[in-house]
Amino acid sequence: MKLKVPYFDNMEIELSDDDYDPDDQPVVAALNAFLMLTSDDRLGDTRHVYAYYRDFREAVGGEDWMDAEMGVPEKPEDIWSFVYPQ
Repeated sequence: MKLKVPYFDNMEIELSDDDYDPDDQPVVAALNAFLMLTSDDRLGDTRHVYAYYRDFREAVGGEDWMDAEMGVPEKPEDIWSFVYPQ
């Protein structure tokens, strides 16, 4: 099943039968709730995602290797260039 995800600017993702059980009502409810979120909601989540990035970077010594590998976001909103569904 292909879905457009408004949270990620309508990026299209594909869910396989292994990813999603249409008979599992809590899963269906969670997926439907997520699909109601918009890019404005994503931008509202920026501070949390950026804080997670900073915490992770500090925990793993990111300045020693991670910065060179992924770059350093100039501002919190830039973190979204590294976050996307797979």
